[in-house]
Amino acid sequence: LGHRWEEVLDAYRDVNALFGDIVKVTPSSKCVGDLALFLINKHLKASDVLDVDLDYPDSVVGLMEGRLGFPHRGFPKAVQAKILKGLTPLKERPSSALPPADLDLVKTTKRLDDERVSSSLLYPKVFDDYQNFCADETAACAYLPTPRSR
Repeated sequence: LGHRWEEVLDAYRDVNALFGDIVKVTPSSKCVGDLALFLINKHLKASDVLDVDLDYPDSVVGLMEGRLGFPHRGFPKAVQAKILKGLTPLKERPSSALPPADLDLVKTTKRLDDERVSSSLLYPKVFDDYQNFCADETAACAYLPTPRSR
């Protein structure tokens, strides 16, 4: 969509307004961008969201469910209802229902370093997809052993 960059910028702005001008940090800004690109690829505008039935990207559904937290003014109710299609938004932090993570168990069973343990717990599907891609498609090394200094 590089040749349509101005359209991407406009769509991002419009989706952000549709969502209630939410605070954007990496996860929430990605969701805004995901919907903007999704709509552009379907030749739709943010203003069309309330008028058409679509299968929205998982990231957008998760955002509207409250999986990234809750905007201080909430999401616009009509937009949230349209995207969630009957799903009930969360009422409390998503992490409040999670059991404590056993970092050592994850580290040893998956044979991961500390950084990858965190990633695997925070984003399990994305992490597993990435690990599978790396195993199947690349020969990249994350760490190279170096000789010790004398």
